[in-house]
Formats: sequence, C-alpha cells, structure tokens
Amino acid sequence: MGEKMPDRQLTGLCGEHYVAAYLAGSDLTVAVPRGGAARVDLFVADSRRGRPIRLQVKTARDPYGKHQGKPFCSWATNCSIIDEHDEGYWFAFVALNGWPQKAILPEVLFVPSAVVAERMELEKAKTRTFYWIYVDDAEIYRNENGLALLKTALAQPCQPPLPSSPPAIQSD
Repeated sequence: MGEKMPDRQLTGLCGEHYVAAYLAGSDLTVAVPRGGAARVDLFVADSRRGRPIRLQVKTARDPYGKHQGKPFCSWATNCSIIDEHDEGYWFAFVALNGWPQKAILPEVLFVPSAVVAERMELEKAKTRTFYWIYVDDAEIYRNENGLALLKTALAQPCQPPLPSSPPAIQSD
C-alpha cells in the first residue's frame, strides 16, 4: 500500500479544495495548476471581465491565539513575499475550525499580497515566520467581505499587450 500522506499536507489540500469550491460557488472560475506552480495554488478569474488572480492558500486547523490579551490568528508564511508581491497575487488564509468533523464551516481571509508583504517585513528577522492579524482587524478580509475585495481586484482591466514592434525612431 502507498505511504500515508503527512497530516500537514492533508490540511493544506483540505484548505485548497475548500477555497476552490467556495470561489466556484461564488460564480468565479477556478483552475488548479497542473504539476504545481511555485507559490500559486489556484488561478481565479471572473469569466465575464477583468484579469485573473494568482492565489496562494495557507491552511491551519486552529490558527487562533492571544497576544497581550487580544485574540489573533496566524499562518506560517515565507518572507519571500516581501519582494514578490503584486496586484495580481493574493492569499487565502483558511482556518478549518475543526471542519469537517465539526459542523462549523472554515473561515477564509482573502488578503492582497501587498498587505501580507507589509506584515512579513516585521517578521523577517525571526527564525519561524507567520502572517498574523488581530481577529478584530481581520473582519475586512473574512469570508464575504474578503470575497468582495477579491472580486473588485478581479474586475480590474487586464494590462494592455506590449507593442509587437518597437516604436519608429524619428530622425531630424
């Protein structure tokens, strides 16, 4: 028989598939890259307009904790995002909350990579790095709120194509 997949891989797959279903159920087109793509778990588009978004999914079974008495949530995240963020790159941070064993649906934060990069700039000196956010501050990115932000980004027009030939040089 095959070797059992480590628990963290199953957790990651669970989050990726949940986000793909959530987005498809929200009338968006979702594609999983074949063979994997570096730092991209899903491609998302609104088939009626706009540009596609690259989405990286980070999943935790229970990302909640407290800092100075204030509740926060966190996900292990690489600091390479500091130099790699752009408007077409987003994160989906998933809190499974015991799902599917418990009847509580996962929560998803849809966060632009620029926001993640800003937080990771504060983390880069640490040995283990995490994207973290206070629970109260996360509301703007949570579930339907975050989905609305993502849909707004998807509605942005695509960049115009580059000219097929360089412009002519005028002589005096």
